[in-house]
Amino acid sequence: VIGAAGATNISRVLEFLIIIIATHGQREKYGFINDLYKKVNITKDLLARVLKQGLPLLINEALWSSGMAFLNQCYSYTSQDVVPALNIESTIWNLLSVTFMAFGIAVGIITGHNLGARDFELAKANAKKLMTMSFLVSIVISLVSIGISFSFPLIYNTTNEIRALSTSLIIVSSAFMPLDSLSHSSYFVLRSGGKTWITFIFDSLYVWFIFIPIAFCLSRFTNLSVVPIMALVQSTLLFKSIMGVILVKKGVWINNIVENT
Repeated sequence: VIGAAGATNISRVLEFLIIIIATHGQREKYGFINDLYKKVNITKDLLARVLKQGLPLLINEALWSSGMAFLNQCYSYTSQDVVPALNIESTIWNLLSVTFMAFGIAVGIITGHNLGARDFELAKANAKKLMTMSFLVSIVISLVSIGISFSFPLIYNTTNEIRALSTSLIIVSSAFMPLDSLSHSSYFVLRSGGKTWITFIFDSLYVWFIFIPIAFCLSRFTNLSVVPIMALVQSTLLFKSIMGVILVKKGVWINNIVENT
């Protein structure tokens, strides 16, 4: 644990230094850095606009992260082996899910650029194409994850019972990865138009009002193990994905944030 904490701090310091050196050393490329420290003038209007768009995102991230922590606590309530098994499952999830996570961010960037140029039809077309691509890529990643689910836990120095449980958890989370990808890309499309309150409801409130109640009730009031509980919780991603696709298709996110905020 001490080594992991040290590695995290070192990586963050290096990340900071790389950004500082890259921006300050290439002032022609990164023009925003010029005169950055000479004057800081934040008007009330600018502050209000930033808070209007950013506050829902801040609240969303806080609620989402705390919600995921509580969700894992519900899972761990079923057995002492769940915590180490979840650590193994989350490791491979984090390694492989970066693919569709990156697609989701790319969707938001590209559609946001189109919205800023007032090319709304192109924004809708790009959103549809990129969401489809993200979904298809996640299917491939899901199959890869399931394929290595039996061998990956072997690299850990733990018991066979925990390895078997982590394999089952990896298979469950991988099976629902395409739905997770679809809801993730929908989230970034909605956010690209500045509809941060919609994404707040779509993301963190869904965790607290759907995921957590199901996990809490099943872990406390039934004899189900963590595997079927996780499967039932993850299955609700179907409704979240459908809701995201409907919101994207209706175009509620189409908004030029530069002009209308």
